[in-house]
Amino acid sequence: MSSVPRIRVLVVARDLEIRRRVAHTLETDGHMSFDMEEVPDAHTARERLSEGALDVMLVRLQPPDGLDAVRELKAAWPDLPVVALLATGGPEGSEAAINAGAVDSLAEERLDAEVVRRTIRFALERARLQGEVHRRSVVDAATGVYNARGFEQLAAHHLQLSDRSDEPVVVVFVRIEMPVGVRPEAALSLVRGTAEVLREAVRDADVVGRLGVDTFGVLLSGDASGNEGLVLSRIVEAVASRNAKSGAERLALSIGSAMSTSERSLSAPDLIRTADASMRVVTPDPG
Repeated sequence: MSSVPRIRVLVVARDLEIRRRVAHTLETDGHMSFDMEEVPDAHTARERLSEGALDVMLVRLQPPDGLDAVRELKAAWPDLPVVALLATGGPEGSEAAINAGAVDSLAEERLDAEVVRRTIRFALERARLQGEVHRRSVVDAATGVYNARGFEQLAAHHLQLSDRSDEPVVVVFVRIEMPVGVRPEAALSLVRGTAEVLREAVRDADVVGRLGVDTFGVLLSGDASGNEGLVLSRIVEAVASRNAKSGAERLALSIGSAMSTSERSLSAPDLIRTADASMRVVTPDPG
């Protein structure tokens, strides 16, 4: 017998009565089960969201945050669906909430169990579908890593964060040294092998992307200054391990890196171009 799925809900509302009413609608009914947490405002919600492990937010539009609370929370956590709680119903309030980033809205006079549960189910399904569409638009189908669009979007986001944290952003640029006359199926094997090598060599928090037919990028997260050498050695070790396997297409890579700092700020495309210009062969020629 399958267990009842548990939906993790964060309710953002100053009004204790609103939070009590929402909690009442989320009592387990045998079909859906909810773990509800509650915070008074967007500031406290940001602190809770940084801990992760949530499925959906119900955000009451209240002064002084209003629609800005939805915009702010969606900007920071775009994949987490938001349902706006409106003081009164009506198309204008609902449209404004959705334009601010909410996936749906709910009038407070309709806070009954059936409506709230149906709205949450809709929000989760809508977010899943949007996430799938987005994933397909930013992920390289051949390798499963980010494509150029996805990589540059994430790089731009990290650069914005670095402006506030004053931490440098490092990009490692990788090119496959394709053998002359390589067969298409062998070239694809080398591309997929490179993606595997890079995923093995970097941390889970780092970002790997396929930027061209035979080029990849790695965005080093956090305070990455000085970590390029460690990543380089790991890539070399991973390539050597792969090349030692019987039947594997031998892989050779050229690698360069670039850093954006508060003193020398670069855009995502400029980072990639600078890293490309510094490339050198660091793994054995497959000859």
